[in-house]
Amino acid sequence: MTGLREIWAPLLLFVFVIGGLYGGLFTPTEAGGVGAGGAFLISVLRRRLSRADTLAALLQATRTAAAVFTILIGALLFGYFLAVTQTPQKVTEFLTRPSASAATRC
Repeated sequence: MTGLREIWAPLLLFVFVIGGLYGGLFTPTEAGGVGAGGAFLISVLRRRLSRADTLAALLQATRTAAAVFTILIGALLFGYFLAVTQTPQKVTEFLTRPSASAATRC
């Protein structure tokens, strides 16, 4: 019975999130937000998450988001560069052009 006292909150959160998904209360993206918010609320109410831990988690999340956006922006700039320089068209033309040396090898 003491084990149930330890897991009732995460179990309730799980049932709420999965039930909300299957019940049509929210979309998968919203379910992720509800789950994250619920987990944060549970940890704060149980006093297992200090202010320093919260700030460290937010800092790490910010660093991860910045890394993802840096990669995304780099990919967009690279795509723009390829479009402006017409690199895909030139590579295709180079690879599909008949070679004079191939005909003379036979």
